[in-house]
Amino acid sequence: MQGGIELSGAAVSVGPVELKFVVPRGWHRVPRAGAEVTLWIERITSKSPPESRAMLSADLRRLSAISLGDPRACRTHLVYVRNAFSTTSEAHLTIDYYSAGPGAFEAYSGAALDAADSPRPSAVYAQRCATGVLAGAPAVVTQDFLIEGSDARRGDLQERYLAAIFPRALGVLIEIQLTSPDLALFGDIVDYGNGIVSSLTWEARG
Repeated sequence: MQGGIELSGAAVSVGPVELKFVVPRGWHRVPRAGAEVTLWIERITSKSPPESRAMLSADLRRLSAISLGDPRACRTHLVYVRNAFSTTSEAHLTIDYYSAGPGAFEAYSGAALDAADSPRPSAVYAQRCATGVLAGAPAVVTQDFLIEGSDARRGDLQERYLAAIFPRALGVLIEIQLTSPDLALFGDIVDYGNGIVSSLTWEARG
C-alpha cells in the first residue's frame, strides 16, 4: 500500500497480541490519554485554513471523547482526514480483539453468512458477507450500509466494512471495522479494507 504509515506493534497492542499494519496517509491514531488530545488535534489541523480548522478541531475533539470513553481499553481508534480543507473526519477505523477457542471461525462465519441471507433490521441495508484468507489467516468480511444513531429516520447513512481474522495459533479473533458517511470515499470499501488487513502481521506478547 504505497504512501502508507506503519503503526508499530506497541501502538496497537490488543490484549495478548501485538499488531503491525499499514494504512494510507490521512489516518491518525486517536490518543487514549486525555493529556495528549490537544497536541494531537493541533498537529492534524496545523495546515488547515482558519475557516475549516475550528470545525475540524471540534469534530476531532468529539471523536477523541468517544475513544477516551470506550469501555474496551484494548480497542484502538483511528480517524481519516482527507486534507487540510476537511471540516470533519471522513472515516473511522477500529481494531479490537476477542478470545477465540476451537471452532470460533466456523461458528462466526456461519452466523455471519446466515445473517447476510436473513431479513435485516431497518437500520442495516444490503449486507454482503464472504469468507476467505487475509494476512494468512481465515477471515470473514462483511460489507453493509447502516443508519447510525437511535432514530433510524434521522440518523446518518454509513458504509461499513468489518473484517474478522482468526490467527488460530494465537487463540484470538482480531476485528477491524471501517465506517464512512462518504459512500464514494474509498471507491470499493472492501478492496480498501482488505488492503489494510492484508498488511497485518502479529505476534503473541510474552
